[in-house]
Amino acid sequence: MIRTEDGTVILFDRATGRAVSGLTRQAAEAALLRLEGRGPA
Repeated sequence: MIRTEDGTVILFDRATGRAVSGLTRQAAEAALLRLEGRGPA
């Protein structure tokens, strides 16, 4: 996980090589789950 100067969180999934960003860690994790098809639309 990386937090940028403006507070954005970038979350990496090492298993798939995907990266997502969000305003919070929870938002980034939810975005990653949506990409994997495991989260709400």
